[in-house]
Amino acid sequence: MVSTIGKITLVNSSGVRITGNDLANPPFGSSILLVGCSNVEVGNNTINNSSSEVSGDAGVKAIACRNLTVHDITIQRVYAGVFLVDTNGTVLQNVTSLRCEYGLRIEGGRENRINYSGFSDNNIAGIVLSDTSRNRINLTIMNGNGKYGFFIEGDYDNEIGQDCTVENEKVYYLNRLAGVGGHVRITGLTLTKPRVSNVGKVTLVNSRNVTISGCVLRNNEFGSGLFVLGSHDIRLFDNEMSGNHRGISLVDTNASTLSNNSMDSIRYGLYVEGRFDNWIHLNNTANAEAIHYYYGNASVNVSGLNLTRKRVSNVGKVTFVEVGRASVTGCLLANGTAGVMTVNSTVNVTSSTLRSNRWGMWGIGGRLDVRDTDVVGNDVGLSAGEILVDDCRITGNGIGVQCLNRSIVGNSTINGNDLGILVEGGGNLLLANRVANSTGASIDLRGDGNRIMNNTCLRNEFGIVVRGGENNVVSGNVIRRNGNFGLRMKGDPHNLTIEDNTFVGNGFSNPFMGSGIFISGAANLTIGRNRLYWHEYSDVLIQYTRNITLEGCQMNGTPTGIKTYYAQEVHVLNCSIDADGWGVESYESEDMEVLNSSITSGGDFAVWFQFSRRTVIEGNDLAANISGVRFTAVRDGRVGNNTISASVGIDLVVCRRNSVWWNDIDAGVGVRVRTGSEDNVLGHMDLDNMTTAILIEDSNGTVVRNSTFSDNAVDIRIDEAVGGLIGGSAFHRSDVAVSAYRSTDFEVGDCRFQDVGVAVEVIECDRIAVRSGTAGEVGEFLRAEQGYKNAVYDTDLSGVSVAVNLTYAAEAIFINVTFEDDQIVINDMSILYIMNYLRVRLLYFDLTPLKDGGVKVTEDDTVRYRSTLFGGLDPDTDARGETPWFTVAYATYRNDSKDFPPVNVSARFLFWNDSRAVNMSTTHTEVFITNITPPRLNWTGEDDYGDDGVGPDIGNATQYFEFRVLYTDPNGDPPLEGEPLVWIDVDGDGQFNGSFGFANGTFEEGGFTMTRAGSSTNHAEGVVYRFITRLPVSDRIQYRFSTRDSRGLPATEGDPLTFHPGPLVLSGNLTVSSVTIDGLTVNLHSRLLLSNGTYVNGFGRGDVAVWDGGERNVSVSVPSNRTISLLIDWSTSGSAEIRSSVGTWMAPFVGNLTDSDFVEVLKYEAGAHRLCALTNDTATIYEAINTSVPSGTEAFLYDAINASLRDGRHHIL
Repeated sequence: MVSTIGKITLVNSSGVRITGNDLANPPFGSSILLVGCSNVEVGNNTINNSSSEVSGDAGVKAIACRNLTVHDITIQRVYAGVFLVDTNGTVLQNVTSLRCEYGLRIEGGRENRINYSGFSDNNIAGIVLSDTSRNRINLTIMNGNGKYGFFIEGDYDNEIGQDCTVENEKVYYLNRLAGVGGHVRITGLTLTKPRVSNVGKVTLVNSRNVTISGCVLRNNEFGSGLFVLGSHDIRLFDNEMSGNHRGISLVDTNASTLSNNSMDSIRYGLYVEGRFDNWIHLNNTANAEAIHYYYGNASVNVSGLNLTRKRVSNVGKVTFVEVGRASVTGCLLANGTAGVMTVNSTVNVTSSTLRSNRWGMWGIGGRLDVRDTDVVGNDVGLSAGEILVDDCRITGNGIGVQCLNRSIVGNSTINGNDLGILVEGGGNLLLANRVANSTGASIDLRGDGNRIMNNTCLRNEFGIVVRGGENNVVSGNVIRRNGNFGLRMKGDPHNLTIEDNTFVGNGFSNPFMGSGIFISGAANLTIGRNRLYWHEYSDVLIQYTRNITLEGCQMNGTPTGIKTYYAQEVHVLNCSIDADGWGVESYESEDMEVLNSSITSGGDFAVWFQFSRRTVIEGNDLAANISGVRFTAVRDGRVGNNTISASVGIDLVVCRRNSVWWNDIDAGVGVRVRTGSEDNVLGHMDLDNMTTAILIEDSNGTVVRNSTFSDNAVDIRIDEAVGGLIGGSAFHRSDVAVSAYRSTDFEVGDCRFQDVGVAVEVIECDRIAVRSGTAGEVGEFLRAEQGYKNAVYDTDLSGVSVAVNLTYAAEAIFINVTFEDDQIVINDMSILYIMNYLRVRLLYFDLTPLKDGGVKVTEDDTVRYRSTLFGGLDPDTDARGETPWFTVAYATYRNDSKDFPPVNVSARFLFWNDSRAVNMSTTHTEVFITNITPPRLNWTGEDDYGDDGVGPDIGNATQYFEFRVLYTDPNGDPPLEGEPLVWIDVDGDGQFNGSFGFANGTFEEGGFTMTRAGSSTNHAEGVVYRFITRLPVSDRIQYRFSTRDSRGLPATEGDPLTFHPGPLVLSGNLTVSSVTIDGLTVNLHSRLLLSNGTYVNGFGRGDVAVWDGGERNVSVSVPSNRTISLLIDWSTSGSAEIRSSVGTWMAPFVGNLTDSDFVEVLKYEAGAHRLCALTNDTATIYEAINTSVPSGTEAFLYDAINASLRDGRHHIL
């Protein structure tokens, strides 16, 4: 809206006066327009548009003029009251501009003066200076302007002087204000109206070289007195800024200087954000206290400060930026953002108090050294990247000390904080501090390579918490009376060393888990030489960990010393544990060791492991009220070389394959094995002065070896147990050496009985055997009540009082036993069998006691032909290759009512694969020889196994073949372990020494162990055994079976014992070749048509296709009977082709075929005996219903492998 036309226009004029005029501004021009003029006076004029709307260009407009004087003029409702363009040296005095767009607008030019004027109620701004320099504005009022009271922009040097006011407090907004060769100066402003702006009473944006001094900027409750953004080289001095939200705000501003400013503000006196390289000199005050800000100094000493006003600054009460070395001594710094703030500086703080700040001391870069200082009630007490803290008192903070890297915190009292010390970096040392009464942890460790040493952690919620990290050391600390845990390890700390610490009374607020040490999810930790006393739940609690070592630790007065859950490789070495309850308790852990430790339990168990594997308890001194060691559902453990004092020394409950060796036990019961335990081995122990030395209850396969029993009431008691061995042991001065009740299949072998009341007592037991024993001063050797087939063999009983005492229908067998007639006591229909051999079949005597004590003998002709007793044995010898034999030296048989003379018997017998020659003589008349028969092998009679033992009969090298055989033993004996065997000869040479390559690697000929096919174990009725394998390509495979029973007797009868032709193993898939219908042969392609209309080519045996399983609709016409035969082509490893018929049958066939047709087999429904085929007429599916194929024949064509899928998934052939 610029015009060169005015009501009064002067061009290039000089010395003209324009006064006393009353002018109305034209619509598009100016009232007074001066162009290129000098020394012109414009005064005492009135310029007022009568319209209420702003119109025209300017009241007074000067372009390229100089030395003008404009005074005592009132201008209203124009674009600009006064508009100076490129004009120099103009003086404006007593000028009033009202209700214009701009009161005064100066663009370009310089050295203009504005005094005693008023620019008010203008729509946009009172005064705008744009790209103009060295102007001065004094004693000017700017009231009620629309957007800005005062707006300056540009790169020049102006001065806003004394007593300028903006009464309605619009904003001084200075954009791109800068001085070239000097500063823009703003002085003497007084801006005091309340609630003006959320920026500043004066705002500098992107400005430089600006000086603001002597100003009063007050009561901006939403923003700042002065707001500086993105600026450089701003100088602020002698200003007073009070009642603002922030006194001075420096945002992203640098190289600025503050001096002698007073900032009493609502929240922050000084707010600095972004760059910190500003100079804040002494004598600035915020909220009536000094601000100390040091930048770039070589050395600074600050002492005796007392700065306590609230919310002074978002920097520090004392701030150091890039200071070489600074010291703060004897200061009280409180209620600020930070008491001391440092950036890349080295600062020493001594004998000071940092109180109620957000940070007591905060630093980045550089190093802090804090000594003899009180840090109280801050959000964070001390926080720095590298800090040394010594002899400080740090209390009531949120976080007492926050360490990052290479810090040292020592000899300090850290009390009543939310968190005592937070370690987040590496290489820190915490030494000899007292950390107490934290609501969280005393020390929270999160970094690597830190050392926590000789501290006292007292009455915190957690003592020390370790969260991950590597290679940390916790040593020499006293950790006492913390609420949850003394030391807690979370996450996955690796290679953490915990040693020489003392833990006392931790966990009192957590009765279910409160412990001295709690480890969860950690690995590779060493816990050494720690002392743990009187904790709430356990001294050490370990879960979900691996490779944890506790060595040389002392534990006392806690319900459980060490407790583990789901842990691996926990090693307890050389520890001393005195627990109120359990010494060591473990649940579902693996590879645990408790070694060379002393464990005393005031409760039930010294050591209790549950559902664990490979547990080792060795070399310990164990004492408990109930059990020294209790294993519950533990497998493959070992308990050895321990000294145990308890009611029960070692208690195994539902355990498998554990070994107990060389233990010295002082207990009522030495070892107890019970409740379904299996295959545990006990040995090499001296057990004496006990009620029962070993108690075996409801267990299987327990073995006791090479132990010594003395002065016990019962040495070994066996109750309702199955299977086991007591061997190589010595029994002295016991009431009963071995007592068995309702147990079966135990052997007592190679044992020595001396000065015992009863050597072996069996009550309602079956098959308890005593062999190769020696007895001296024994009252009764075998006492049996009820039961049968209990045996004594290879034993000299001549030195015992009673060799055998049978009552209540007991049955016993003596084999190669030396005794006298008067050593036998037989009562209540009991029977003693005196036998000279085992493993003889088809020979028996029946014995019935007679009234006169004689015997009743039933003759059997087989006795007279002794050479036939072993006929048919294969290989007809015992385990040493010797032929068994039997002779009766003298025998006379008489009538049933007569006695018979003494019998002298000689024999070679087989027992447990051991061949022995025996000469046995006895004058006793009760001789009984049992009937023992060998096992037998037969075909199973199942489908495909009716007359052979392998299926299928044809396949290739990728096919699995299954060998099956039926094992039967009239005595009910199972096969010898590792048998039956199937012997496979691949090349048909009758030898088993060939090696052949095949699909699975290399096939070695020989005998292969078969496994039970089902769940039945009734070997008297017959059990099927099987072996499944792939085979090499061959058409000469043959096979046979062999077996022995558990007595070592071989099978001698049965077709499976001889060689039979094996399966034909081909190099490729079998393929259906052709189909012949009524003598007309048509091609039968090996393609499959799937339900989606696609074909699968080359489909053969072993291939699988999936159909939709749905029934297909077929049109029905009168069928004709046709003879259908199927042929198969295959090739062996050579080039020869073999054609073989797999089946021929009569069937009604829907539709007609010609000699030009081909047939594709779609599917064969085994259950419905239906063959579905497709010919050239692809729209029709033909079905052949099998009416004459014998049962099983269809398996040669197709084999349904999953009946539940109906016909949806099949194998061809």
